Amino acid sequence: MYKILSVLALIIICSGCTKNQKTACGTQTCTDVFASLGVIFKDKVHKGVNVADFSVINTRTGQKLTNVVSATADFVPGYRVVADDSNLIDLSTDGDDLKVSGTNPTTHEIQTATFKVAGGCNCHIAKKSGPDSIVFKQ
Repeated sequence: MYKILSVLALIIICSGCTKNQKTACGTQTCTDVFASLGVIFKDKVHKGVNVADFSVINTRTGQKLTNVVSATADFVPGYRVVADDSNLIDLSTDGDDLKVSGTNPTTHEIQTATFKVAGGCNCHIAKKSGPDSIVFKQ
């Protein structure tokens, strides 16, 4: 009886967390999760800074990346969305280097970091490398 209940529970749990989708990459079974990747800009004392002139450039294509779904999380000072699942088609399956930059509105210092983010035929974007925060020196 315990085995039957365990199997039944597993089927119910798994059936609610995946979906089949047909894409140019073939049929995939993906979770319904919407993935996003962000970074926090901080000043020299590690306090969040709401940057000006925020940009994300895909260095492979030279195109500016914009998110059509994720909004900036205003409740976390300095947090900006680098990429989310709405950017899957903008990124290669193996990953692209994204040049992320922002300007401290008080000191006018510009800081830049590079993230490697995969998309393409993956179900969700995935951060391959890059910092969790970008710190201004001034």
